[in-house]
Amino acid sequence: MFYPLGAPATAGWGTSMAYRRLLRPCVKCGRDAPMIPHQRFCSRACAGLQPEEPRPCARCGVTFKPSRRDVRYCSTTCASAARRRRLPQPCPLCSRVFTPTFTGQKFCTRACAMTGRSRPTRPCETCSSVFTARSGGQRFCSPRCAGRWRRRHRIRPSPAFTGLCEFCRVTFPAKDRRHRFCSRKCFDAARKQRNRRHCAYCGVDFGFTDSRQRFCSKRCGVLGQRKNTAERAHNWNGGRSAKGTHGYVRVRAPQHPRATKHMPYVLEHILVMEKTIGRYLEPNERVHHRNGRRDDNRPENLELWKVKDPPGVRAADYHCAGCTCDRVGVQSESAGAQLAEQPTPWTPAAAA
Repeated sequence: MFYPLGAPATAGWGTSMAYRRLLRPCVKCGRDAPMIPHQRFCSRACAGLQPEEPRPCARCGVTFKPSRRDVRYCSTTCASAARRRRLPQPCPLCSRVFTPTFTGQKFCTRACAMTGRSRPTRPCETCSSVFTARSGGQRFCSPRCAGRWRRRHRIRPSPAFTGLCEFCRVTFPAKDRRHRFCSRKCFDAARKQRNRRHCAYCGVDFGFTDSRQRFCSKRCGVLGQRKNTAERAHNWNGGRSAKGTHGYVRVRAPQHPRATKHMPYVLEHILVMEKTIGRYLEPNERVHHRNGRRDDNRPENLELWKVKDPPGVRAADYHCAGCTCDRVGVQSESAGAQLAEQPTPWTPAAAA
């Protein structure tokens, strides 16, 4: 909040930094007036300044009373129009004199502008087809014709040096004296001829451009990668793996119905149960570990369930009361009672 000079105001600062005014006494008359910082007088009369005389506007000629000595226009509209120099000018189409309303206006009305700016038709300098030009300097009907004309009239500088290719022995225009090959093809061929090694799969001597290349062809690369899989891999562990299986053990069995091309491993407790019963498991059959250890896949520790097996261990299956010998957490009595009430599943001992 600010107060104009000479207007009544209450004590206090305004909200804007540019218009902060504080009630202070005038140095000459002693009257309290809102003043900005470093202001000493409440009015022009107390400061000894004479009011400006009325003067005509430099653009429209209207007499007005300026607030400062350097003010020449009566309003911001006249000042903006004078800066843009919008002077009356004749229309190039109908010759009527008009005052432009924006910078760059050439015609008096939109109709004159549409008529005066009609696009001319001219022949293309490349294909000689007649086209409608979008601008006054357009010479070609399309960028394709423009590119053809530039390539046809391009000034080709004469080569500064003439070199001899070290691989094909052909003379070619060189950029400098260090240019040794006429093309990238000759460069790669010379590099392969200089750098040679034996293929890691078939043993054939071949040239290479990349130091990481180990095989002579793509076929040898595919066959060489297959060569180091399964039993031929350096980290072969007998086909058993427990990595990323939440405690379960997987065994390599590529021919099993549950195995896939990208995952030739099957859970070991499934294979043990199928070997015990002599058939594959049905989709609704599950294998349960009696002692709760997921990596203990002995036949006497496995049970076949026709429904989803519950988590945990029965209280009757503990080694002793509250047993934790087999790394099984102590379960609550309610959980053990719920498991004890469930029907007894099929086991290899019961089938025998």
